[in-house]
Amino acid sequence: MAAAYLVKHGGLTLQAAFLCLTRARPATHINAGFFEALQRLEMRLLGTSSVTLRDYRRMQPRIWDGVGASSSDEDA
Repeated sequence: MAAAYLVKHGGLTLQAAFLCLTRARPATHINAGFFEALQRLEMRLLGTSSVTLRDYRRMQPRIWDGVGASSSDEDA
């Protein structure tokens, strides 16, 4: 929700909003469905999309580490 607020009321691009949020709270995580809604909001308000889901995941590598790994994968 904070990212949407920064885009809509702060005039930030989605990428700038993510960077702002992750500086304030490094564990910030936005799921793929909400991310797509944020992209549509940015497109509607600013006429462009500043970041892709792939870019966002690169900005947040520690959050995605181990996602989808089974417990046996982590023990190996």
